[in-house]
Amino acid sequence: MTALLRRLPVSTRGYASIVVGVTFLALLVSAGLRSAPGVMMLPLEQHFGWDRATISAAAAIGILLYGLVGPLPRR
Repeated sequence: MTALLRRLPVSTRGYASIVVGVTFLALLVSAGLRSAPGVMMLPLEQHFGWDRATISAAAAIGILLYGLVGPLPRR
């Protein structure tokens, strides 16, 4: 990737770095959100009175939808 960046004009290199940074941050946030139910399992159980099956089912549906929508082309 660095060889490709060296060939690009300076202004394009700066834009490419911004795109890479934003993509990295988006992936970092999405990974954090996907792991949040595991971290907050006990507080959710205690505060709302939900059982683990309900919380796990909600997380599983979210991951399933994320996986199904991911391959769709974006416009």
